[in-house]
Amino acid sequence: MGKKRNTGLILAILSITAVLGLLAWFLITIFESENPQVQLGPIPEYLSEKQDIPLVMTDMKRGLRKVRVSLRQEGRDITILDKAFPFQGLFNQEGTHRFETVFPLDPSGLNQGRADLQVQVWDYSRRSGGDGNLTISEHKITVDTIPPAIRAVSRLHYVNRGGAVLSYIRPLRTQ
Repeated sequence: MGKKRNTGLILAILSITAVLGLLAWFLITIFESENPQVQLGPIPEYLSEKQDIPLVMTDMKRGLRKVRVSLRQEGRDITILDKAFPFQGLFNQEGTHRFETVFPLDPSGLNQGRADLQVQVWDYSRRSGGDGNLTISEHKITVDTIPPAIRAVSRLHYVNRGGAVLSYIRPLRTQ
């Protein structure tokens, strides 16, 4: 009788341990803490004309939820790209884990001076109240669309024949 009681106790402890282990694995998977990765292509320091900027985002665990690319200047927030990705399959296994795109960066409608490019990417983790992990990438850009101008300061000409630069050059002899 004593062996049957010990066997039942051991089975109960093993089943409780298995259930707790499964619950711990489930919670760790759902509430993962890995932030999405963002790779921006070369971003110019000065923006004078429309340019295409490559963007690559990855999140290998829970998948990508949303991306927002915006340009901030003097209190204005201009949204360039805003895209949401659907949740597909169990634990989002068939969802979007890597996304590549090219977005245009156009200085028309912007004022001269500093602007801040901001890329925000969320994943499907349940952290932060279910909002997911957030990665923010910011870059400073100077908008400069006015081309340089050259104008003469005075009408006086300081180029004289026979001066240092305009001396007489003998033609080469041909034989």
